[in-house]
Amino acid sequence: MKRIFPRYRHLAAFTLTELIVAVSVLTLMITFVAQLVNNATLVTTYSRKHADADSQARLVFDRMAGDFASMPKRTDVDYLFSKQAGNDRMFFYSEAPAYYDGSASNLAMRSSLALLGYRINSSYQVERLGKQLNWGGASSTQPGSAVFLAYPAPTATTPKPTPLPESLLENNWAGAIGSAPNYDGTDADFHVLADQVCRLEFCFQMKDGTYVLDPTASGSPTVHSLKDVSAIVVGLVVLDAASQQIADIGKVSKVFDDLTAADLSANPPVLMEAHWRQQLLAPGFAQTAGIPQAAASQIRFYEKHFPLNPP
Repeated sequence: MKRIFPRYRHLAAFTLTELIVAVSVLTLMITFVAQLVNNATLVTTYSRKHADADSQARLVFDRMAGDFASMPKRTDVDYLFSKQAGNDRMFFYSEAPAYYDGSASNLAMRSSLALLGYRINSSYQVERLGKQLNWGGASSTQPGSAVFLAYPAPTATTPKPTPLPESLLENNWAGAIGSAPNYDGTDADFHVLADQVCRLEFCFQMKDGTYVLDPTASGSPTVHSLKDVSAIVVGLVVLDAASQQIADIGKVSKVFDDLTAADLSANPPVLMEAHWRQQLLAPGFAQTAGIPQAAASQIRFYEKHFPLNPP
């Protein structure tokens, strides 16, 4: 039997208008999802950069906290806190961990004191000096021993004489500390502590609560005494490794000004973090500094007070 098909029948299909609407909706959905993914990627990237900067600052501050806490608070040992045009430098004795380069057969001579230091090197990285000392050697004999302050006999005109130059840190550790005013020693016991910290500055909080650059009020850029100092305040500028690929790290380090006495005597005092943030938020900062805006937005500041026990 032959099957008879109708000449015409209706076939189910989308109209051209429906296809256009469907494609438009699909395009909008893809664009929306892509934007979500892109935003999530940006948030993740910024969060990772922020976490990198936080970890760098935490590493430096944690190490400094241990070093300062183990620093002997004595009036017969020298401290060297050098205020520089740019990155400051510091050297002091401490009972914190350090490298001992004495003979393995002479470990009994290893003392509990070490010569420590912090500085920003020529590659704009934080370096820490850690030189474990011994009990009996002279400072010129490695690994050397601590040198205590010596004073000339008082006279009627100078009842409180200053320490003899040969008893100061800067005149006993030329290889490690270097000489004034730069203190750019080249010692093998300097090691990079944080490679994303490009700026280091400090000031002092006195026992009366005020902040100063020179606790001795001598007008010298080099501080040798921490008398009446209640805390050392350290500020850091950090730029993550990814942002350093598109920015000149030297420019980032040099663009932020030093603190002034006027900053510290303001009411309230303007310390490093606030001082630098004012510069960063100034209109046209990135263009003036010659730093890409994408990198400038990732510059972060950190500041910490390190209390000192009274001597």
